[in-house]
Amino acid sequence: MTLIIGIQLKDSVIIAADRRLTHQTDDLKFSIVSDSYKKIAYLEHIVFSGSGDALIIRRLKDELLDKTTSEMLSNSFFKEIQRRKTEIGEHEQIGKTKLFFSSRKNNRLILKICSTDQVGNIYSNIVEPMTIELTMRPENISKLSHLLVDFHAKLKNIEDFQNQEEWLNFYVEKLRKIFHLCSSFDETVSSSFDICAHTACGIFYDCCD
Repeated sequence: MTLIIGIQLKDSVIIAADRRLTHQTDDLKFSIVSDSYKKIAYLEHIVFSGSGDALIIRRLKDELLDKTTSEMLSNSFFKEIQRRKTEIGEHEQIGKTKLFFSSRKNNRLILKICSTDQVGNIYSNIVEPMTIELTMRPENISKLSHLLVDFHAKLKNIEDFQNQEEWLNFYVEKLRKIFHLCSSFDETVSSSFDICAHTACGIFYDCCD
């Protein structure tokens, strides 16, 4: 299961995702396909990542790279969910599919999340400022709770730092602890991760070990 962490700040959005690609075998075990798989895509106006059904996410990523707007991406999410159901039926992986993306609305950068459930309901919500959202196995969240609580309490905006590099380094170090701990008990998550920050000055991307 992909670990994606989305952070909505007052003046920017950060999305981080692990780099492990796995395949579930017939005996419900996981084999590692790659530890360098990029799960974040971005253009000048939008940052995107997703978890759940891999084909749905791949199709949405292809649409994003074809100059999709955030509104079109939300609509496409619903269409691709329905399309996938006609291909494989009501598979549980479809119900776990979740989409994280940033965009600009009324001169403000926002983090939006689209998701579905096992009975086909589609949800779309805009994340409130100074909030963290993540996707991971529900049974594992408690193992990260102490780090997540501390992280949330220390969220800071760019204006709180001397420069953007210092701000990014602050988040890289906080996220590194979370990804390293998660990888120690979840075989589907890598300790390495990609981070993408969407700010008023542009989009900044980095790979972190």
